Amino acid sequence: MARVTFLILKNENIENPKNYRPVTCLPRIYKTYYIHKSRRMQKYLDKEYLIPKEQKGCCSGLKGCKDQLLISKAILEECKRRKKKIEYGRN
Repeated sequence: MARVTFLILKNENIENPKNYRPVTCLPRIYKTYYIHKSRRMQKYLDKEYLIPKEQKGCCSGLKGCKDQLLISKAILEECKRRKKKIEYGRN
């Protein structure tokens, strides 16, 4: 599979090779194939309930991992502020 790599200049100094950042572009057909396969896999995982409901970072229709981590951090900070324990358990 052919890839094209572009060198993007970070600052004005064009003499130093460290001032270039490589960016690789994948062919459009690869991206289309990957999107198609990932959607089919996600539908299968959702249909067969193979990802637990507590795993919210990679389920379709939910917020991503970063949002879930920020929510968890906010809860922990609030519990520390109120001097409350977090109780873990199943409903």
